Amino acid sequence: MRCKSVLVIGLIAMLIFSVNASALAQEDKFSTRVLTKGKKSVLMLLVVNSSKSTNAINEFEVTFTDRRPFGAIARGWDSERNDNTMTFTATRSDLGPGERTIFIIKVSDPASSKFDWIAKDNNGIELQNGEVSKVRVRESKESLLVKIVTPEVNVNKDRVILGEQIIVTGKGYSTNSAIIIYIDLDEVGRFTTDQHGMFNTIILVSDHIGVGPHMIKAIDSTDKSAVIKILTELPEGALPPLQGGKLVIRTDKEEYSPGARIKITGSAVLDTPISLKITDPVGALICGSNPQVNNQTLLWSTTCFLDQKVVAGTYKIDVKQIVHRTSATFIVKVSITTTTTTTKVESGEDPGTLKISIDKGKYRVGDTVEVTITGSRSESLVNLIVNAPSSLESNRYTTDETGSVIVQLPISGSDSIGIWKLVVKQTDSTTKKHFTVRLQFIVEE
Repeated sequence: MRCKSVLVIGLIAMLIFSVNASALAQEDKFSTRVLTKGKKSVLMLLVVNSSKSTNAINEFEVTFTDRRPFGAIARGWDSERNDNTMTFTATRSDLGPGERTIFIIKVSDPASSKFDWIAKDNNGIELQNGEVSKVRVRESKESLLVKIVTPEVNVNKDRVILGEQIIVTGKGYSTNSAIIIYIDLDEVGRFTTDQHGMFNTIILVSDHIGVGPHMIKAIDSTDKSAVIKILTELPEGALPPLQGGKLVIRTDKEEYSPGARIKITGSAVLDTPISLKITDPVGALICGSNPQVNNQTLLWSTTCFLDQKVVAGTYKIDVKQIVHRTSATFIVKVSITTTTTTTKVESGEDPGTLKISIDKGKYRVGDTVEVTITGSRSESLVNLIVNAPSSLESNRYTTDETGSVIVQLPISGSDSIGIWKLVVKQTDSTTKKHFTVRLQFIVEE
């Protein structure tokens, strides 16, 4: 050392939050004291020239060993960066004995910034050097506060068709905590968060909640909760929800089979009981009921059961409430595979040139009637019209050289019950025949 000087270096990391740490290093009869303060990525170096010193500091050099400075500023000093070294040079006057100054250097992390320093006079002669190997920066009160995390719940879509499933996710909840999910006030599921306070699950949006806005709420065992709004809609083509003030009937299905349950719902004009009756295709009463009407919603419901021996066809529901009346219908279909039926044929024939005959007088459902047409001209076209209870068909056939043709006519399905009419036409002649298909005709062996 050529001069007797004391250089006090104050390292202040992160400018506003104030804490300090000091380190003492002895060199002969002089000492160096290091103070620290800091804010964000700013280092402040307090350099003090001892009052006992005989030299002034013209240049102060700071070299970082594992960080690179971004920039610097000091009043009355120029600064220049060369790689990891920041050099300050006095522009007004050197730092004389008993004087002090502050150098501000911007670095990425003040707490882990190690550096060497060198103080020089105006001739570039080194006056003193040193190093700071560790900068301890005490955390501010704000940084010691526990970050408060607000729970959050989300859904994969906010417009939902009634009866659909949606994905519900959440975060910011207590770790490994039970979660209860509600739609409005109805509980729809219970789940558990993971070690990060998150959950991911699927819930069903039941159609009973109705169309419109609804709130989904997720709450954990510590009462942390969050909500999100969804909008429910009817499926395409679905009927609007029932509303009181009008007499309306609805069935849960359009078609039923024997023995089935019919669930009937509706709305009413008043809160008095409903008078309901169901009649079969021939007008016979098969069910009667007087359902009570909810005095708040003016809605009602009831249930009827079909007998196993009901006939196929269109059934009618009649509803009455004092002077208000309405009706609805549904279909009953009888399965042919489970019902043994036969066909009795009663034939009738109009006179004419053409003749129609069948191979036998009685048939079981599933059999085929063999229709024989005779009396036509040789190898000519005849037109056969089959007018069945539920269909009308017309086909052309070519007779053989004797003027005859045989046609296979299947009889199957519940719609075969009733009167069938056959008409054969040729240019100059027409003949007719009919037969009747009856339900549960017993075939005598």
